[in-house]
Amino acid sequence: MTTPIPDAVRPSPKLSPRATRAWQLLRSRATVHCTDCKLDIRAFEDLQRCGLAAVTRLPHQQWVAELGPAHKEILEVTVPTGAPEPPSPVDDDLLRLRIRSEPLRVVGQVSRGHHFDIEPVLDDGDLVGWAFRTLHPSGSGLVYGWVSVDAQACSSWSTARQEAASELRTAHREEAAHSAAARAAAVAVHPGPHCFQPVYRQEQLLGYTLRLALRTTGACTWVTSDGSVVARRILQYREEAAAALTAYLDTLPGLSTDEDARAAARRSFPQAYNLLRAYQCDDAQQLLGWIFCVPDERGRHRFGWIATTGRTCAELTSDRPSACGYLAGEHVLNTPWTTR
Repeated sequence: MTTPIPDAVRPSPKLSPRATRAWQLLRSRATVHCTDCKLDIRAFEDLQRCGLAAVTRLPHQQWVAELGPAHKEILEVTVPTGAPEPPSPVDDDLLRLRIRSEPLRVVGQVSRGHHFDIEPVLDDGDLVGWAFRTLHPSGSGLVYGWVSVDAQACSSWSTARQEAASELRTAHREEAAHSAAARAAAVAVHPGPHCFQPVYRQEQLLGYTLRLALRTTGACTWVTSDGSVVARRILQYREEAAAALTAYLDTLPGLSTDEDARAAARRSFPQAYNLLRAYQCDDAQQLLGWIFCVPDERGRHRFGWIATTGRTCAELTSDRPSACGYLAGEHVLNTPWTTR
């Protein structure tokens, strides 16, 4: 859906006759490519100096002119809303594999590869981690250690397996009590959340990163410490999830002006032009981002999007409505679930 272009002010009498013709043509079309008219680029550059147009030079001595920011149409985009659907069922074998992978990798790191006799440790019938035997780092003899299902390793060695298992159960109960709200919130949204790891900043607990039981490699996301906010976007690396959590809590400023958005879009698509603001189609009219055009080798228009976060599309679409739909989907992913 689009909002009609508002009536533009009449061009100043100081405009030359060719600039006046360029203005009339631009008002009727909103965008003028050099192959669509017989007017010289200088006529549109005169309009650009008056704020009535924006001119983009393209390769091979081509150019395109578009209406200035004050005269552009506004796009209204429908964004899907609603409560999160229950997570899809999880393959038990896949979940068991995912739960084991990272903790056992940590075992190899803390034991420098000299570990054996790894056995699971249960607490009230639930798996809480693994106890293992290894060579003491000093080489003084064999000791026992543990790693939790959240890939947290012991801070000291034990002299007996039962001692290591007891320490593991105690550590897991304490951690589970602190993260109960976060775990419950994640379970309600994502399939097979596991391996919760805390994210701190200056000793303040911000939340947790976690892994999901998906068939894709390295599916991670985040949840706040009190479980009030759960991210929707799935990231590949835990470090990305931790950075996304910090950015959300800091409410980092994104793009807000057409100039900044155009510069950001052209870092990915140097020929991007005709950026149109796209707002959410509701009473709030929240700015979602911008839709832009990129000409292909045959002179046809392709369309892309850039969100207010600065994230730009990876591929272009053949029509503007499709680009609007992808921008709406990007907005949904950037808006985490709130449980309170």
